[in-house]
Amino acid sequence: MVRYRLLSGSCQDITLVYDKGNNSKNNQKAIDGSPFSFVGSLAPSQHRDLPAVPRSSFTSLKGGEFGGVLAYRTRKPVFGAEQTVVVTFNEALFLGQM
Repeated sequence: MVRYRLLSGSCQDITLVYDKGNNSKNNQKAIDGSPFSFVGSLAPSQHRDLPAVPRSSFTSLKGGEFGGVLAYRTRKPVFGAEQTVVVTFNEALFLGQM
């Protein structure tokens, strides 16, 4: 949040990127009230419905750089605010992590 405070006075049109280690209701409230866009990571344990979405509901991403990556897009409340959520599945990554 310190960097956010430093940037908020001098930058516009930026997108903040943070991982699930920075997720909190207070941090999200600060971002929601700012002019900045954001991309964050969700912990599957906090959104148990998302890992249960059947792969048949996913669509293939376009473009050679995505090589078989599937995505599922929805909207749901996250830390009290309605957000767009995108869940991805990459079989090669999945098998490598197994």
